[in-house]
Amino acid sequence: MLEILVVLAIVGILSAISAPAFLGFINRQRLNTAQGRLYLSIREAQSLAKTPTLNKPIAQTQVAFRTLGSSAQYAVSSRLPSTANVSDWNSLPWKNLDPAIRFDIPNMTFTQLSAVPIPPIRRVIFDNKGNVIGNLGKVTVTNQFGSGSKACVIVSTLLGAARTAKDSNCN
Repeated sequence: MLEILVVLAIVGILSAISAPAFLGFINRQRLNTAQGRLYLSIREAQSLAKTPTLNKPIAQTQVAFRTLGSSAQYAVSSRLPSTANVSDWNSLPWKNLDPAIRFDIPNMTFTQLSAVPIPPIRRVIFDNKGNVIGNLGKVTVTNQFGSGSKACVIVSTLLGAARTAKDSNCN
């Protein structure tokens, strides 16, 4: 009986030591997954812009980003005109990131739309050659659990070159 108590005490101590490291690992994985999804959405928009189909001529595409409630969302679609209203924006195929992930709004530099004030929407637009139309920029995400880690996707050239960065390189 004493041996079982000693083994349980050792297992408890080891669990208490390893739990914070495991939670940190989980939070880093969430951030990496969100960064990967955002990077792929930007690449998808570029690819769609360059690919005509039978029922759609080559058109400009966009990736839009918003926070709706507590959900960080992104959508890849054809470019909406500047006259689009809130219902047009709400009809996009929005996808949610992990519930623990938030956009780091002060460090996002893609164009914010003034025509749709609530919720604020930012976007990057690509032409039929996959080049950026308008401002270059970045989308930055962080974990809501306050780990301080950041991850971002940066579109850094007019040709649409995208790269990823982490932490202080996202400021």
